[in-house]
Amino acid sequence: MDLKESDILKDHIFEHWYYKIKSESLQKTLGGQHFDSVSDIGAGGGFFSKVLLDAGVANKAHCIDIGYPQERSETWNGKKIEFMRSISHLPEGLVMLMDVLEHVEDDVTLLRNYTQIAPKGSKFFITVPAFQFLFSEHDVFLEHYRRYTLNQIESVVENSGLTIIKSHYLYGTLFPAIACIRLLKRLMTGFRPPTNPKTEMKIHCKFMNAIYYWIHKLELQIQNFNKFYGLTAVVFAEKK
Repeated sequence: MDLKESDILKDHIFEHWYYKIKSESLQKTLGGQHFDSVSDIGAGGGFFSKVLLDAGVANKAHCIDIGYPQERSETWNGKKIEFMRSISHLPEGLVMLMDVLEHVEDDVTLLRNYTQIAPKGSKFFITVPAFQFLFSEHDVFLEHYRRYTLNQIESVVENSGLTIIKSHYLYGTLFPAIACIRLLKRLMTGFRPPTNPKTEMKIHCKFMNAIYYWIHKLELQIQNFNKFYGLTAVVFAEKK
């Protein structure tokens, strides 16, 4: 999760349709499984860890992010969260990399490093932005190296030593509109890289936020079958 986006949304992140849908997609994929610990790599403000703690999916969380100015511990609704700049051994449980791999040049090596320090049986939930032709100033603002097809992120996951359980695209409902807007903008600017990139993430009015949420809420019912298109690619895997 991007620290830049959490800084923009602040406490509104818990109501924002985009993050609510991603967190509900995560819980739907986990299918009621319970973990003693969740390790959130590139956690930013720890939103997804906090959601899982509140939902009773995990008992405690380790949020790891090199962007933290210092390490600290805090309690979230009675459950412990450790905010860490690095970790040498992942506890048994769930490992999350929510929009992390696109930030590094060597994605396979980064994921393999975490795979190697995770116990056998650990589950990995990974999301990345989808389709390189959608690469925009939003990606530049967030310092992304790339976007992925589902096949590409599956290859990264398998090459890191993990076994894929399931995978799918997310935000397919919004995909056609975003694709048209970004391609049109590219044509109008002559494919020049932006000199002052801006994010597309913003706080919506309650009405529009609700519309976006319920449209994508319906999409969650068939998410496991969406192997075709979306704004995000999702992979759920295990270390055997």
